[in-house]
Amino acid sequence: MAKKSELEILAKLKLKQPKGLKKFIYHETDYQKISLDRRCYRRYGYVEVIEKWRGKLLLRVFAYKNYSQKEKRTYKNIMIQEVNRKLQGYKSFLAGNMSANMSGRTIYFEDELYFGEVKNSWECYGYEMYDKESIIQDLNIPYCSYDLYQKHLTTEIKEYWTNKYKHSIRFFDYICLYLEEPKIELLVKAELDHFITSIRYLDLSQKSLSKIFKVDAKWIPFLHEIDINDLLVIRKMKDLRNLDDLQSLKTFNDYDFIKKYWKFPQTFDYFSDTGNGSKRNRLFSNVSIYNDYLRFAEELGIDLHRNKNLFPENLIKEHNHLEKLINRKKSEKSQKAFTKFFAKHKKHIFKNNEYVIRPVKSEEELIVESKVLSHCVRTYAKQVADGETEILFVRKVSSINVPFVTVEVRNKKIIQVRAKYNGSPPDGVKEFLKDWSRKNKIQCSY
Repeated sequence: MAKKSELEILAKLKLKQPKGLKKFIYHETDYQKISLDRRCYRRYGYVEVIEKWRGKLLLRVFAYKNYSQKEKRTYKNIMIQEVNRKLQGYKSFLAGNMSANMSGRTIYFEDELYFGEVKNSWECYGYEMYDKESIIQDLNIPYCSYDLYQKHLTTEIKEYWTNKYKHSIRFFDYICLYLEEPKIELLVKAELDHFITSIRYLDLSQKSLSKIFKVDAKWIPFLHEIDINDLLVIRKMKDLRNLDDLQSLKTFNDYDFIKKYWKFPQTFDYFSDTGNGSKRNRLFSNVSIYNDYLRFAEELGIDLHRNKNLFPENLIKEHNHLEKLINRKKSEKSQKAFTKFFAKHKKHIFKNNEYVIRPVKSEEELIVESKVLSHCVRTYAKQVADGETEILFVRKVSSINVPFVTVEVRNKKIIQVRAKYNGSPPDGVKEFLKDWSRKNKIQCSY
């Protein structure tokens, strides 16, 4: 039988509620103070407790219920349920006694205690029912620098959602991380605490920052402005010169053709204020246009290995020129397909004294038909060109060039017949289509 892990054992273990938990909830949380306004009302609150289990730190999180009526919020009515257990040394944790849907979490206070191992967003945060200084003294880690980390974090919160704040962690996680790698203290003292959750990418056995972060010394002054993702890019792209290059590369990363044809440092300089690029080629205004230009050039077979073609002097002008060539090429290709379609289906031309039906001749005809009759037949151009469907026009003999009724046929069957505003055709057209379909052996539901 396989040996159970500590988390498996902990999940089944029935632990007593911490002494004084109910009193703490009643006096130290929002249990009595929270607004009853539905817009501000919180159904549940949470309390964190740190204990020791088998010589390791154990974080336990308890949920309590906030009643919607003030008179129910008495000491006697407090409902408590444990929802999280997190053990030092484990990335995953235990969560249970709750579910979640679009309206939020639901805590099951009266159900039997159960836990499952998770790695997702089931982690709960709440009021701290522990003294940080006492825990630090008990663990004999006076130099862990948590106070300094907290000071940095408080400052960064005021600056609203900076890189440091995004990578912040709570006291329990910080202490567990410090016990695993005490040298995170050096990162905190250097105000590089936003990297402490990514120490697996660093070499903390080194002394100099350039060796710790495995980058050229020129990047050290910028470490406060970048995050771990930026750091990994800098390591990979050793030719990057500064933060402007880094930002450009991050922007280029969203554009396939720029990534495919970019050159260092010419591509960066092409979009820079100080390089060879003009103001009209600035990065943030024209990067998508440049990506389209490269796509057009490749499709037209232009040699992009020549700098003259890769970095046009007037990007907007060249982009518009190539776009016209592409559209002309597409139009010619489309017209060939429609000409072939008409030649194949002209045998279906049929008329009587009142109506005539014929296949569509061009994409332009579909556009006109769609505009005059206010329906979406213009979107069928590709399907017609690819031979996936047939579009035919019913016109009055007395006004043969005026759109009247549109017909779609697929697999020898009339799929739809649309008059103006997607309306039904007149009865005379229905009878006409019966005769036409009978003659051409096409299935008709009329």
